[in-house]
Amino acid sequence: MFEIGKKYEFCVLTATEDGLSETLSRWTVVDVEGTLLHLHVPADTDSPFAKLSGPSEERNMVLNTASSFFHSATLVD
Repeated sequence: MFEIGKKYEFCVLTATEDGLSETLSRWTVVDVEGTLLHLHVPADTDSPFAKLSGPSEERNMVLNTASSFFHSATLVD
């Protein structure tokens, strides 16, 4: 279902004081192990947003697509 090297917009449920809410973020899939996705976002130092707000750091995450907090993913590129 997920392709290594492709960018997806992920929707996960986040617990807040007001209950559950949806959080959207874009990540690139770097590896797939069963239901686990190894995701990456490179550092941003050159975009107009980074120049206004400061550079962002590189981020990595493992997302379990079997989790009840995983909602959906949409291919971006």
